[in-house]
Amino acid sequence: MPLPTVYLKPGKEKALRNRHPWVFSGAVGKEPEVEPGTLVAVASHEGHILAFGHLEPKATLRVRCFHFGSTLPASETDLWQAHLEAAVQRRGRLLDLSNTTGYRLIFAEGDALPGVVCDRYGDGAVLQLRTYGSRRMLEVTERYLQALGLKHLFLKGESMEQKSKLGPETESKWLFGDTDYLHFIENGLKFMADPVNGQKTGFFVDQRPNRERMAHYAKGRRVLECFSYSGGFGVYALKGGAKGVLSLDGSQHALALAEQHVLGNFGAEPRHTVLKADVFDYLKGLEQDQFDLILLDPPAFSKHSSTVERAARGYKELNMKALAKLPSGGLLFTFSCSQHIDRDLFRKILFSAAADIGRPVRILEQLTQGADHPVDIYHPEGEYLKGIILEVD
Repeated sequence: MPLPTVYLKPGKEKALRNRHPWVFSGAVGKEPEVEPGTLVAVASHEGHILAFGHLEPKATLRVRCFHFGSTLPASETDLWQAHLEAAVQRRGRLLDLSNTTGYRLIFAEGDALPGVVCDRYGDGAVLQLRTYGSRRMLEVTERYLQALGLKHLFLKGESMEQKSKLGPETESKWLFGDTDYLHFIENGLKFMADPVNGQKTGFFVDQRPNRERMAHYAKGRRVLECFSYSGGFGVYALKGGAKGVLSLDGSQHALALAEQHVLGNFGAEPRHTVLKADVFDYLKGLEQDQFDLILLDPPAFSKHSSTVERAARGYKELNMKALAKLPSGGLLFTFSCSQHIDRDLFRKILFSAAADIGRPVRILEQLTQGADHPVDIYHPEGEYLKGIILEVD
């Protein structure tokens, strides 16, 4: 039986021919009346099938494709499972799993599994399913993950805005197993992910290579870790020989985790302190030259294209405050995880911040997400994490 088919408007097939996996509503000429998340073929206006994906009726992003070509090589279930297998094998090739057991196992479009994000933490994992289509494939995904030998799998619910679109099945729950924390190692260091109460999947595995850069630069420096969450960068700074580290966050629960991470790796460590405070207010009142290295790793300031201008002002203000308080030779590690703030715009924001404080500032390194967050070259939107290391004269 032929699949239900979405037909594009005339001249709207270029993106799909270039293997971009997203079909927006403005490109759709005709679509079938089917349940959300149904597998559909996507065809040109003339009827030539170009790709296959999951349909989300009434959504702006109408179809998320995961196979290109005129025919499916296997059933939907078999194809989905093949993509899961490929994702797992890819991590085995990219990472040293002997000393890192916390990493992104599945990265949505980067692994041709749209809507699926899964972070592995030792013998457990946290799964996010962000689309109707990925939720339809939950049983296949869960069965495959359990076959890997995982003892715990937590399904992390989405935001309230997403819940209203996806329905009550987005509630967080243990699919199998149950534990307070998932323990893992990263480059030999010990960490815990908090799947139930933590941010995102419980830890920020995308920053792993950037935490390594922190260890490289931190020796002998006084480090301020802003938006510290559970203190990952601070642990690496201490490993690298920092003179002192202050982990600053608005969550007491996160700071308690940061203290546990330091204790678990170094024992009682007088070089590390924590402070619950608003980052903007703290930087405003910070004494000049109190820290030699400041880390800014804020939550996404922009989650929609309509908020980019306001987010840019927020990033500029934050970076101005930090740059102004650093001594000559001081370093700023600064990040944006806002998908709508692209790399060029982030550079322009930092240029504007540096120009306004009137100090010489140079770029030492440009950073991004780890290799376990692969970016499909046809889908540049997958490169969401931007980071720059700046030196101030």
